[in-house]
Amino acid sequence: MLRTIGDLEAPTAIRLTGLAGVVFLTIGLVLAGQSYNFSRNAAWASGTVVGLEVDYAADGTTYRPVVEFRDTSGNLWRGKAFLLSSGYDFETGTRLDILYDTRNPEAIRMDNWMELWGFGLVFVLAGVLILWLYGAMVYYNRR
Repeated sequence: MLRTIGDLEAPTAIRLTGLAGVVFLTIGLVLAGQSYNFSRNAAWASGTVVGLEVDYAADGTTYRPVVEFRDTSGNLWRGKAFLLSSGYDFETGTRLDILYDTRNPEAIRMDNWMELWGFGLVFVLAGVLILWLYGAMVYYNRR
């Protein structure tokens, strides 16, 4: 008799768990790679909030600041933060520390650890946790 997990037969549930772990881990590694690539070509600047993109969702309101800044050559640029956050509800005129990609100055990130590395790390950790769960499911299903 086959074991079941909910309405799924155990082998199907185990395979789906493993697939989910691989997908989360892959997304996390891609995001971490993009962050690494960005950080290798990033320069620091102080910018000014000139606007906010607002996203109203069922679980709350999030904001993406639009920031004007000058690059190391003195050229004026405008970019949008990489992530949306409920904590990014800045007033117009607020000064912010940012990082910008010297190859594409409109690509900016807030100068904080979460904006640069955190998003990818969350996916990597979720993928590792799901794959650990997958391993436990395989182990206990074979007993």
